[in-house]
Amino acid sequence: MTKFLLVGTIILLALLFVGGIFSPSSPLMWLASSDLLFAFIRAALIAVLTVLIVTNPPRSMMFRVIIGMFSIVLGGLTVVFAQLYTIGIVDAVAFLLVSLASAVEALEMNVEDFKPKRVRIPIKQA
Repeated sequence: MTKFLLVGTIILLALLFVGGIFSPSSPLMWLASSDLLFAFIRAALIAVLTVLIVTNPPRSMMFRVIIGMFSIVLGGLTVVFAQLYTIGIVDAVAFLLVSLASAVEALEMNVEDFKPKRVRIPIKQA
């Protein structure tokens, strides 16, 4: 399910990337930003999502922390920029989708997390 979410988000970002560069006046881009800066941001987000697809779980804890912090910062900046009307609504939805997908990947669960652990309780005999 998470791979489907990542691939779908990459397809959306790729459509916005191509639409912003080659046909900025298309109906797809009416509610998105066609600025060159947003094309670079979309390319960087595609690269991040590609890294998430290529790396197989279980990932290292440091990698998961970095992806989680990236997700929080991206989600917060997207909300702030959407409130300031500096980002198109389609870009805001796409960036929030990237934030959500990376948060799901950062919070991956391992099978070992659900296995019961044997704990020995020392009993003091009198």
